[in-house]
This record gives sequence, C-alpha cells and structure tokens, in this order.
Amino acid sequence: MQRRYWLISGILIVLGSVWIGMLAYFSPLSTIVQDEVGHIVISQRAWQQPAFVLDTWGRFGNTLFYMPAALGGLYVARAFAVLMTALTVGLYLLIARQVGMRYWYLVPLFVYLQPWVSQFAYATTVLPYAVCLGLAAYASLNRRWLWAALAIGCLPLMRHEGLLLLGLWGLYRLAQRDWRSGLLSGLPMLVYYGLCWLVLGNRPWMIFFEPKPTDFYGSGTWWHFGPDLLAGIGWPLVVLVVATAAWSWRKRHVWVVVWPSVVYVLSHVVIYRFGLFASGGYSYFLLPFAFVVAVWATQGLEIVQTALSRWVGPAQIFWPLVAVFVLVALSLPAKLRPIPVDLEAQASLEAQRWIAQNQPQAQPVYATHVWFYYFQKLPLQAPNKLWWSVPKLETMASGTLVVWDQHYSARMGWPADGFRDQSQWQQLHSIPDRMIIYQKR
Repeated sequence: MQRRYWLISGILIVLGSVWIGMLAYFSPLSTIVQDEVGHIVISQRAWQQPAFVLDTWGRFGNTLFYMPAALGGLYVARAFAVLMTALTVGLYLLIARQVGMRYWYLVPLFVYLQPWVSQFAYATTVLPYAVCLGLAAYASLNRRWLWAALAIGCLPLMRHEGLLLLGLWGLYRLAQRDWRSGLLSGLPMLVYYGLCWLVLGNRPWMIFFEPKPTDFYGSGTWWHFGPDLLAGIGWPLVVLVVATAAWSWRKRHVWVVVWPSVVYVLSHVVIYRFGLFASGGYSYFLLPFAFVVAVWATQGLEIVQTALSRWVGPAQIFWPLVAVFVLVALSLPAKLRPIPVDLEAQASLEAQRWIAQNQPQAQPVYATHVWFYYFQKLPLQAPNKLWWSVPKLETMASGTLVVWDQHYSARMGWPADGFRDQSQWQQLHSIPDRMIIYQKR
C-alpha cells in the first residue's frame, strides 16, 4: 500500500514539474520581474570574480544556489528552479506523512494546483528560501535542532525578511535552554558578515537600520497582497485552507510547520504597508507560503472525509467529490500560458547583435539595462555597484558606446537631453521606442 502512495506522489511531482517546465521553455525572453535576470548575471559573474558572491543585492545564499546552473544561462537556471520546487514539494510531503496526515501523498497535487506555483516557480529567487524553510520544518519535527538551526540561519542570506524568523527561532531555543542550536543559528550570518568585512570592507548589516520609506516602490494597504493571494492559491483551495487553518490551530505539530511561513507573509504585509526597505510589494515574494497551503489543504481532506462519514453516511461519495474538486481547481492553472515576450529583452538582444556585427571592437560599452548585460556579458564594476552604477556622460572617453534605454537610463543619470549635442555624440542605431546606441566622438 505504501509503495502505491509513493508512486502516486512521484507521478504528481513529475507531471507538475513537466507542466511548469513547458511554461518556462516557451517563455524564453520573458520574466515575471527583470530582477530574475539580474540574479543570474551576478551568479555568472561570481565565477570570474568570486567577490560577487557577497553582493548584497544578489543575496549571498541565492547566488551560491544558482551559481552552477547560471553557467548554462537562463534556461538551465529555470530548469534548476523547477527541480528546487520539486525538492521543496518532497520535503513537505515528508512533513505531512510524519505528522500523520491520512492523505499525505496528495501534497504535490495541492502544490501544483495553485496557479501561482505554475506562474512563478520557474522564475523566482525565493525558491532557495522555500527549500531552507522546508528543511528547517522537517528538522524541527525530528528534533534535529542543530540542522534546523543551520537551515533557519541561512534564511536571511536569501531574503532579508528571514532575519525576523531567525530572531524568533533563536529566542525560542534559548528559552528552551538549548544554547547550542540557539547560538548556532546565528553562525551563517556571522560568516557572511565576516567575509564582507574582510573582502569588501563594508558593513551589510547596516541595511537593517535603514527602514526608511521609499518613493521608488511606494506602499500599499493592509490588504495589498490579498487579491493576489486569493488568485494565486485559487478559490477552491482557499475554501479548504480556511476550514483547515481554524482546525489546525489546536494541532501543535502542524503549527511547527505553519508558523514560519505565516510570520514570513505577515512581515511582507507590514513592510509594504509602510513602504519600508524598498520592497516592491510583489506577490511572488510570498511563494514559500504555497507549500504550507498544500499541507493545510491535505489536512482539509480529512476534515471533509470525517464530516461526510458522520453526517452523510456513505463513504463512497468522498472520492467522486475529490475528483470534482480537483477538476474545478485544475481549470485555474490550466488557463495559464507562456509569458509574452519582454520587448525590452528583445530590444537588448537586437542591440547586442548589432554591436557584434557593426562595432565588435568598440570599447568600452556601457548600458543600464540588465537584459543587455545578460546578452553582452558586460563586466560589472564591483559588488554592490551593478548595472545602475554607470559613469557620467561627460567623463566618458572618445569611442565609448552607450546603449541608452527608455526604462532605466534616465533614472540612472543618463537623461535623453545629454545626447543631443551632436558634436559630442553620434547616434549609430535606434530601436524605436526602446533603445538607442550612441558613440562618443
């Protein structure tokens, strides 16, 4: 019987991974947000310049995770993300089995039924965070506190919001007089901070003391993430989760798994409500919550089955009802299609090809668009000084090529007016409404 359940869960993971992989394959020049490309660029550059592993924007943990896959480019990195999703599903599958859920083998089904998993799981940098969150929950259930400490300790190296979880978890272990795991949880951050101090001479911890609001991303209401969460999870699973969350409040072993993800979601709600730490307020930041939703939904099946047995009688109607539920829920991710081509990515590729054919020896080449850095393999200046850290136009030498784009260049210090002096700048190529290639005379 157990072998059959493992087979079912394995098939579900494979089918879900294939579906997400197909969406990724047919979205070659597309992104949910262009930060995805930026993280790949940093992971690639870290092979030539190891100091980029320490880049604050790239996140130490994310860069290390993606470095091997980034060598193969965007496709390989996305395939790696799909595999990480499958690994995280496997962790929560083991968790559901360990806490004694009757239908534990259906956890993968409830993960992949959520539309935002299909939409974000191949193109997001929060997956390393989700993996470590799953490892921490699994280790905690098995009372492997030292392993849980290391997993929790790595969270802030992948998402800065992980610092709150680290603090709460460390205080809890210290209150339990578990000094070893309580102190060990801080080791990953201490190692990272020490390396930054020795190699870069900077203090990355200062970011936590600069919570000032930003006008770049703005802020939102307390309910900012609500509509996206409801759409991302899908209303059929929301119904199950609402019922199960109320029930599982009394189940302490379930909350060992649930509370870190709940705290993570609430931290994002508060941060974007007040516009702190330059948070973009993107719903894909919350994707680690999808795996807890699946555990809750799996537990919800037991509630439904128990209610049917008690009030309706015939147990034979349970599985037909489950089948109808799955078909209704499946209609939501099935509507998803590959992401349309990013016109800025297309323009960056065209600009790179034009330079390769017409100005292959031109040096240096400057740009502000991350897609162009991906295609042209432009060098980055230094950690924490990325594509937005460009020199001023008046300081550039004769023969310099500038790839000006409408999205970022003016923000980064290259106003369109700066190129109007034809005695200083020659327009070589234009991609209408997207990019212009100039050369300093």
